[in-house]
Amino acid sequence: MTEKRRRIMRDFRISELSAVARPAQTHARRTIIKRADDKEQEDMNKIASFTTLDDAVEHLQNVHKCGRLEATQKAGRRFPDLVEKYNQEGEEIGKRAAEKIAKARAKPEAVEDFDRCVDEVAKRDSIPRHVAMSRATRENPAAFEAYQEA
Repeated sequence: MTEKRRRIMRDFRISELSAVARPAQTHARRTIIKRADDKEQEDMNKIASFTTLDDAVEHLQNVHKCGRLEATQKAGRRFPDLVEKYNQEGEEIGKRAAEKIAKARAKPEAVEDFDRCVDEVAKRDSIPRHVAMSRATRENPAAFEAYQEA
């Protein structure tokens, strides 16, 4: 019986090494490699498709049967980009709220102008401010309209 001739590669360079569950070649050998189980892999795939941190946290709470704090910590470790996005959105909401408050506190120029008109009418006619407001409205309709728009 003739023996098969073996070909032995002696000079080669490895440019890529990939771990696989099943090798493509029929006689290739493999050793045990660590990989995520199906449930964990499915969990990771679902979370990876989330666009918000809240969605990922809610999913982790359901899958791992844990509280919101623990789920948030897990999501934060797995998805720092979602945490960063969440924090940026929070900062934007805070900035808009601060701007809104600042606008509400600052009297627009039109309000100050109409208030001056009311004060002048009250002083000129020696009448209470609520009566002066009615007269100032009739005497200065443009100022009153700007006051209402502000």
